[in-house]
Amino acid sequence: DELNTALYAKDAAVMELYTKTRQWSLDYYDEFYTRFYTKFDRLFFESEMAECGVDIVRKNIGKYFLEDNGAVIFPGEKYGLHTRVFITGAGHPTYEAKDICNAFKQYEAFPFDKNIHVVGSEQAGYFQVVFKALELLDSKKFKDREFHISMGMVTLTDRKMSSRTGDILRVDWLIDQV
Repeated sequence: DELNTALYAKDAAVMELYTKTRQWSLDYYDEFYTRFYTKFDRLFFESEMAECGVDIVRKNIGKYFLEDNGAVIFPGEKYGLHTRVFITGAGHPTYEAKDICNAFKQYEAFPFDKNIHVVGSEQAGYFQVVFKALELLDSKKFKDREFHISMGMVTLTDRKMSSRTGDILRVDWLIDQV
């Protein structure tokens, strides 16, 4: 929690290390993007979406979002979905708030007819809520334009593969094997 607070505040004590390690990650990904002949016209960094996401959500409290015990939620039950937190009690954006900002930034950069998110099936409920919130915020830009296509999950012989636990097959290893 302390580290998140420092990162959201862009505290100089952590930003140098954050910037350095983020670059390591980008460099690593560039290596296998090159192997796949993949190029991106624009990268949308999660860190760029935090403040904007909080602003959009806060401006719509009482319209589409509600305050609840210090947090800001989207009351999904009103739409046959589930309720999700968009801003924590500590005032930090969740992925949901950042994805709200990201959708607006993506539309601004590439005015799309369809925006397709290829993400694991376990995120279906998440995207239903985020897409509904986007539709309410700006139906002209987002209604019937945001889609989630579920991808399968890789399962190891005795457990689910997870980057969070370190139980992964690295793509560069897999490419070398192929």
